[in-house]
Amino acid sequence: MKLCFSTLGCPDWKLSEVYAAVKDLGVRGIEIRRLENIGFAPDMKAFSEDKIDETVSMLKAGGVEIPLLASHAVFGKPELANAALGEIDAYCKLAVKLKTKYIKVSLNKEPNDFSLDTEFALNTVRLLSKTAKSYGVELLIMTNAAFSDTAKLKDFIEKAGCDNLFALWDVNYTHRFANEEPKASMDNLNGLIKFVHIKDSTGVENGKISFCPLGSGDVKLKETLKLLQGSGYDGYVSFEWKRSWGEEFSVPGITLSHCVSFVKRIVD
Repeated sequence: MKLCFSTLGCPDWKLSEVYAAVKDLGVRGIEIRRLENIGFAPDMKAFSEDKIDETVSMLKAGGVEIPLLASHAVFGKPELANAALGEIDAYCKLAVKLKTKYIKVSLNKEPNDFSLDTEFALNTVRLLSKTAKSYGVELLIMTNAAFSDTAKLKDFIEKAGCDNLFALWDVNYTHRFANEEPKASMDNLNGLIKFVHIKDSTGVENGKISFCPLGSGDVKLKETLKLLQGSGYDGYVSFEWKRSWGEEFSVPGITLSHCVSFVKRIVD
């Protein structure tokens, strides 16, 4: 498996700063969420018309890639569907320029919103997938909200019938919201997992998760990583956090170094 770093944890950094950090720690992937306090990837300075060639050359020279663009596209809400269609088209155009294979999409805006209008969501995700397919891009549905239940997500993907629609397994949400064992999640999503998010937490209070540094909570990360390694998973495991989760997440370089060390102690 390969290691990746979500820029959600360093929202004010330039891409050049992110690149330097991952190079120093031997991380091969950068997951784009925010850069220089801009959340819409096609508007980010590093991807502007006059900068993108320089950006692509920098990444290629360093053996670093952007495997996933984390869009804000939500396909489960009628009031957000039109925006999702426009966003996916814009993200796909950028993905082609960056040679990025995956774009993340979500059922709902909030991970603890468990509402699901199956027929509406299916119709919308089929439209999104059709757009992505025209660019040669694959969409990954994150395992949060109602799809923290991986059996439900598997059934949804099968019903959608799109050959470029897969799963982004967020290990924290399947554990915290669906109380799933890692093996059960992997068995349910057999062949569908293309990307993995890892983070740790200690519980849920009033619908809000209490996050903590990797290895400090009760999410079964060691078991998860061993299962992924044993299955021959050769995709990315991405570290994702927010500074607002606590002081221990406030310095991105230190947090990233801890994440890398934690994983390498288990799988190296």
